[in-house]
Amino acid sequence: MKGVVLERESTVVLSLDGSLVYVEDVQPTYIVVVSLPEQANTSSVFTPGRVGGKKISPYSRPDRVVPRDELSERNRDFIANYQAWRQQHGPNYVQRTPEEQAKMTVIKAGPAPRTKKTPEERKQRRLERKAGKIPCVKCGKPKVHGDHQFGQCAYEAPAAKPGRAARAAATTPTSSGPSQFHIINTDLTAVQAQSDKFKEGNRFYRVFRALAALPNATGTLEDIIRGIAGDGARAMTDPEKVSKRALKQLVDAGNVERVS
Repeated sequence: MKGVVLERESTVVLSLDGSLVYVEDVQPTYIVVVSLPEQANTSSVFTPGRVGGKKISPYSRPDRVVPRDELSERNRDFIANYQAWRQQHGPNYVQRTPEEQAKMTVIKAGPAPRTKKTPEERKQRRLERKAGKIPCVKCGKPKVHGDHQFGQCAYEAPAAKPGRAARAAATTPTSSGPSQFHIINTDLTAVQAQSDKFKEGNRFYRVFRALAALPNATGTLEDIIRGIAGDGARAMTDPEKVSKRALKQLVDAGNVERVS
């Protein structure tokens, strides 16, 4: 083969990067080489001791050919056994001494993995960050400001606002039972003129129709939900949420009143 100088089953130092390789196969379009485990130079192209072959240009040239008897005992043993190791362990297997393997284990281990926080821990962390941004009532600076960390100002948090549950409790009527709703305006055409959400077939329309079908057009949220479930139409996704929104719009528009 014209221009090809490497020979099969020879051991050479490549001019490419100074690697010591064994020539496994020579073809017109490529040459297969195997990098020997004991190397004089560190290469970024080959992994020393890897039993799998690597294809290089058929026109690669050697700096020199190394006779077999000049090789170290380990490299000679590698040439004799790498194909068996390849069959046994696969082409990515790298033949290493116990000392080399221990060193690789330390390198691969790297830093200790980060522990995954639980949802409760992440929530607590978010609350802490949020609390650190609340301004002090005396100086107006957030809690994490250096003035509070180094004694320039004793941090004082603002008075706590009532939570959502407390606000809801303060505005919820204290009745003996659930709220009831009564239709004031039974003219569905007028209701539809106010909002296209009440057009026939829409979800709000079904809420209005369920309330209108109750005795005296009066009932609780639960009565309306039961009416929707039995109206023969397709099952509604989250009927409670839809009913609450429809009733609010009807009450705000003066078409429905809350009677208890």
